[in-house]
Amino acid sequence: MASYLAGDIGGTNTRLKLLRLNDLEDFHQPLVGGRRSSEINEVVLLEKTYVSSAFPHLVEAVKLFIEEAVALGHERPVVGCVGIAGPVDNNSCLITNVDWPLLVGSEMAVALNMKCFTFLNDFVANGYGLLELETDDKIVFNNVVPRKDAPIAIIGAGTGLGEAYLTFNGTQYDVWGSEGGHADFAARNAIEFEVLQYLQSRLNIDHVSVERVVSGQALPYLYDFFRQKYPELHSSVEEEVRQLDAPVAAIVSRAGVAGADEICKKVMDLFVSLYGAEVGNLALKTLPYGGVYIAGGIGAKIKERLAEPDFIESFLNKGRMRRILQNIPVSLVIREDLGLLGAQHVARRHVRSFSH
Repeated sequence: MASYLAGDIGGTNTRLKLLRLNDLEDFHQPLVGGRRSSEINEVVLLEKTYVSSAFPHLVEAVKLFIEEAVALGHERPVVGCVGIAGPVDNNSCLITNVDWPLLVGSEMAVALNMKCFTFLNDFVANGYGLLELETDDKIVFNNVVPRKDAPIAIIGAGTGLGEAYLTFNGTQYDVWGSEGGHADFAARNAIEFEVLQYLQSRLNIDHVSVERVVSGQALPYLYDFFRQKYPELHSSVEEEVRQLDAPVAAIVSRAGVAGADEICKKVMDLFVSLYGAEVGNLALKTLPYGGVYIAGGIGAKIKERLAEPDFIESFLNKGRMRRILQNIPVSLVIREDLGLLGAQHVARRHVRSFSH
């Protein structure tokens, strides 16, 4: 049977996976709605992680991986698909944080002797990864049953804020990326207006995107905002936060979720409220009766805090549209390799299409 390659490419690590479908019936059966890898006879032949900066070009890392696989007796992959940290246009990508030239899928396919090589924006890959999730890979926040073949939405705060949505085309789901994280931050109350004005002044900008308040990059600014607003409050982590190269977002979120620091608690209370509100905004725009999923690096780390009632209340607090949002399932993804799962899903689709 044909083998295929999947990958998750970041500024730090390049993670690659070689897979194969063993069952001919699975190989040719139509993917109605998409089938998870656990539902078919799919085998992982090899999986390795490389340091991205150790290679002058992604193709060199993939070549090394394939050579190692062949040396172990595995056949060469016929197609490849990778999720990558950067914007993808016309199957080409310029990755952030690695000194690589423009990566072009058609050129990769030729260099690697593959039928096709596909780049997915990393958050689009996360969207396809949803189609691979099992029950234990997520935490459901409300008791709502997803509607079959309905739209699905995904949002994730990490270094930035990613948003995407999925639609069913009659046979399987397609994922559509967006730049929703760069939409305007819409302040809802006096404290949020103060945050908006603080960020405009601090960053010397007019446009404040929602990503500025719902992402890892937001937490240091929110900490400084509350530190200035409430100078009388003691912050037990202030000395730690002020250290050079301190992981401020991790420090603030940890102390805030634990309730161990008054300033950090205010930060996380606001952050969770803003996160819930933006999940609700995305749901209003896409009506994802198939579910809205929270992914990204932050959600799983603060899952206990997101499970508290104020998160869902912020999601629902849309006036007359509350009754609409009450019918949309909300879940948190706790599986860490969502993007790799998505690339695997798409690579499987491609290798099947070439088999017919």
